[in-house]
Amino acid sequence: MKQLYEKKTVKSDDIDYMEKLLHQWKTNGAKGKTTLFIGDSFFDNRDYWTDFYERFAGKDAICAGIGGTTTYDWEFFVKSFSKQPAPKNIVVNLGTNNFYDDGDTVEEATEGLQRLFVALHNEFPETRIYYFSIAQRVCKDYRLQISKTNATLKEWCSEREWITFLDIEERLTEDMLRDGLHPKLDAYSLFLDALFEAGIQLENIGDQK
Repeated sequence: MKQLYEKKTVKSDDIDYMEKLLHQWKTNGAKGKTTLFIGDSFFDNRDYWTDFYERFAGKDAICAGIGGTTTYDWEFFVKSFSKQPAPKNIVVNLGTNNFYDDGDTVEEATEGLQRLFVALHNEFPETRIYYFSIAQRVCKDYRLQISKTNATLKEWCSEREWITFLDIEERLTEDMLRDGLHPKLDAYSLFLDALFEAGIQLENIGDQK
């Protein structure tokens, strides 16, 4: 079983950016009110989900994705979460880089995701977690492995009341990808639709004041 990364193996640029995100969360986040989006490049508003704050205008939401990250990077980052306000919701998009960058097996990727979810739940037991299934790329190298992982996680999440599995594997089609991997900007409507279909509740900015 692969264990979480040691600090020396997490990219220094990623650690620096996470420190900025943690500062934003600590400064602007409200306990039990803020919805925190974490994960890889799909949730990185610097280059990919660039209209995140336009879509969530007036809502208490923070975009904290970091391009290229895996579950192992986020296991390391969770160590810093204890100093932050507890979010109302955590929305997660991770897994694709476990396969395409780290070469994980189905078992390794599945265990890595489950271990991260449990770590988040242990840190914030009152927070609702929403997990987007791993999207398929135009590249087919890990297509079967991704489908198997999604199927296992869907069942695993269904057995736990604190986490909701959002299945977008078949809904995010190749024509919705801008580069064979990342969603086109208008395709993020699919992510919002899936969240609201699942019943996520978002607070308005200022409601906590």
